[in-house]
Amino acid sequence: MRYPQFFATRAVADKINEGVKKGVIWHTQGSGKTALAFFNIRYLRYLFQKKNIIPRFYFVVDRLDLATQASKAFKERGLKVKLISNKRQLNKPFSEDIAVVNIQKVNEDTDLTNKSGYDLNTQNIYFIDEAHRSYNEKGSYLPNLYNADKKSIKIALTGTPLINIDHKGKKTSRATTKEIFGDYIHKYYYNQSIQDGYTLHLMREEIETSYKHKLKNILDGLSGDVEKGSLNKRLLYSNPKFVSPMLDYILDDFVKSRNIFGDQTIGGMIVAQSSEQAREMYKEFQERQWSGKTKLTASLILSDKDDKEIRGEEMEDFKKGKTDLLIVYNMLLTGFNAPRLKKLYLGRMIKAHNLLQALTRVNRPYKDFRMGYIVDFANISKEFDKTNHAYFEELNSEYNSDLTDEKAENIYGSLFVPAHEIEDSLNQATIILSQYDTDNLENFSQQVSETPEKKDLLELKNTLEKLKEYYNISRLMSYTDLTEKIKAVEVPKLLKIVSDRLMTLNLISNAKDDSSGQLLKMAMNKMDFSFKKVGEVELQLAANDFIEKQRQAASALGHNWDQKDPEWISLYEEFTRVLEKQHIGEMTTADTKLNTTALDRIIKRINNLNAKNRRLATAFNGDKKFARTYKYVIYKKKGIAPSSVAEEPVLYKVMKKSKDKIDNEVSKNQNMVVNKAYFNNEAIQSIRQSSREENTKIPVPEVKEVSSLLTEEYDKEYQGVD
Repeated sequence: MRYPQFFATRAVADKINEGVKKGVIWHTQGSGKTALAFFNIRYLRYLFQKKNIIPRFYFVVDRLDLATQASKAFKERGLKVKLISNKRQLNKPFSEDIAVVNIQKVNEDTDLTNKSGYDLNTQNIYFIDEAHRSYNEKGSYLPNLYNADKKSIKIALTGTPLINIDHKGKKTSRATTKEIFGDYIHKYYYNQSIQDGYTLHLMREEIETSYKHKLKNILDGLSGDVEKGSLNKRLLYSNPKFVSPMLDYILDDFVKSRNIFGDQTIGGMIVAQSSEQAREMYKEFQERQWSGKTKLTASLILSDKDDKEIRGEEMEDFKKGKTDLLIVYNMLLTGFNAPRLKKLYLGRMIKAHNLLQALTRVNRPYKDFRMGYIVDFANISKEFDKTNHAYFEELNSEYNSDLTDEKAENIYGSLFVPAHEIEDSLNQATIILSQYDTDNLENFSQQVSETPEKKDLLELKNTLEKLKEYYNISRLMSYTDLTEKIKAVEVPKLLKIVSDRLMTLNLISNAKDDSSGQLLKMAMNKMDFSFKKVGEVELQLAANDFIEKQRQAASALGHNWDQKDPEWISLYEEFTRVLEKQHIGEMTTADTKLNTTALDRIIKRINNLNAKNRRLATAFNGDKKFARTYKYVIYKKKGIAPSSVAEEPVLYKVMKKSKDKIDNEVSKNQNMVVNKAYFNNEAIQSIRQSSREENTKIPVPEVKEVSSLLTEEYDKEYQGVD
């Protein structure tokens, strides 16, 4: 459980124990409210059963796609789910852990009380999802749900509760979430969620001034064709003359963003001004596809286009990365969870809680992204500020230290990242980088190698990654001054040096880390060399010799089948240091020859190591699994790798004999390798039996060590991992 889910679950239990029958969980979008319901079900069932009460759980949604989504999420967590498909099913008892129901299925005749005829002590508990919409107290759905069992416990879940927002001096006439569902039980806000890494900051991008003028001129021209008083705004904004340049801007921006971020997998969503505009935009997009002007793909998602099954497939295709863009009007602005969605093109004004819901479609964590991006065609600044202020007042008026562990602050204002925050981060990065010689890559590499604390290297890596990210953002947002400041630091080269060092340290410290192959590939990426001209023919020959030795060394390192061996790791590090020396600055012929000689020494040592490994494997009939295991056990005992099996002949004989027994069992039943616990036990028995047959005794810890290592080796072989 995430900690907000833990404290919210305890808070729900406390309220129920106090006799409270309803309340609101106010947790920000993306913080895991479906998971929260799952944990509540587990915990509340336990509590109620201690009181001899049978709890029955219902998860209530207001859209069919959310019912399917919730059912899938609960099943993946191990619950048995009853998905209510018609109104008749509601009045029938169910044995599953939870029933998922669309609120429209609840009618006036629905009765969820105990009708079994037995004197059962039952308690119905409703989790009401997305409690900021469709639950109008003046409509029929909500009263129907309440009347189905008036003694039920109702827990409302929302990231943006309905509150009173002042519109030109008037409060909203609709009842608030709190008035409908009761007091807040627990709160968890955007600033906490972003800080915890569950959701991301947002970056609002304004469209270019030149483009604004272009659209204004087009609108002025179109409106001139319409008689005064008969102007239809929807027709105006859906006119091809307006939609075409808007789409061109979006497609150009989207392709540019993918290139800037170096990630072709991110997706985008276009929120149209109307359904008419959405249709015209999709039509224009298809024309660009057919003419070959764009290689992107898109889907049009409207409530009156296609059926639910087709729309569901199109949404899944987008989530899986098969579609680049979604074009929508009202749909998918709330409840749609696709982590790869990182660009939202907002073409219309959305207000109050709906605005916050729409904006946070792009705030889910994805790869290394720290932000989602909003391209603002609608100029939402004033509306966002007004909504933000209203929620800030709601928090202050309802603030209770028992409901949250933080002080009241501008919770929604933390959604967007302003330029000054990038400036502050840059200043902080400058302080950290001042401890290193970033102007000289060779000196910087030496300093990194000599840094003893891994946490210092992680801090340095994090600083450089932020600089890289802010450089891209500054380019994207046209923050010219910031771009130039960051550009002055050779971030990618510095980051590569630090990352390589950390990967090597991880390889040494974690014997189970199988990333050495990636390290070798990294070291052998094509490098750019520059040389001082001392003599054209002589230099060319020296460079050719170096490149040939580099190839030989890389090949010998790559052919070693025990790349967790400390000796191999040491040689690999020496190899990368030589490459780095050759890569930095302009080289003379003498420098290149020195580096070539260093590579020659590495080749001899790695060839010698490879020969020792081959001899060890031969002793186990060519089985590298047993040779590696033998090496690790000896190294752990003596601190040095064995040169031959003669160093521990007793262990060798026992392992050699047990190899035949284990291989025989695996040949009969290969699936036993999948069950690690079973395989490990069989390996222990084989080693003990072999030890008795050899009339010798292996210490119990050593037996367990060998069996554990062999279990992992066989598992890797079974999965095709070398």
